[in-house]
Amino acid sequence: MPGERFLSMTNLHTNESCEVCFWKSGEFQDKEVGQLDQLLRDFRRNEATEMDKALYMQMALLQDRLGGKVHFDIISGYRSPATNEMLRKNGGGVAKKSFHMTGQAVDLRVKGQSLAKVHKHALELKLGGVGYYPSSGFIHLDTGRVRSWRGS
Repeated sequence: MPGERFLSMTNLHTNESCEVCFWKSGEFQDKEVGQLDQLLRDFRRNEATEMDKALYMQMALLQDRLGGKVHFDIISGYRSPATNEMLRKNGGGVAKKSFHMTGQAVDLRVKGQSLAKVHKHALELKLGGVGYYPSSGFIHLDTGRVRSWRGS
């Protein structure tokens, strides 16, 4: 993938934001990828993990399909096993073996874009799992096998 790749995002739980060039000259930029990993940390436990870099590329490709530079609002990134279990027990519709626990998933929405449009373009990528949660107002992306579903 030639050129540069940027991501701009805000974690809605911590109100932290960043805009970084995470890919340049054919390489991931470690410092900037680290900033993204920190922003997507499990805010409940303040634990970060090394996210799957393919997820960042998937987000960048989605950004391209949405017409260029967009800003992602992050609902959930990494979730520690303890947080994931707590959410499951509280009836949050959370998968037992969630890709969030392995740093391979993000729940997001895009400022200024309809959720239906973001969902449509995410599906067209055919790069992993895409969940559509219109009632909750977010799209789930992951780097697992290609599949899709609709939640509440």
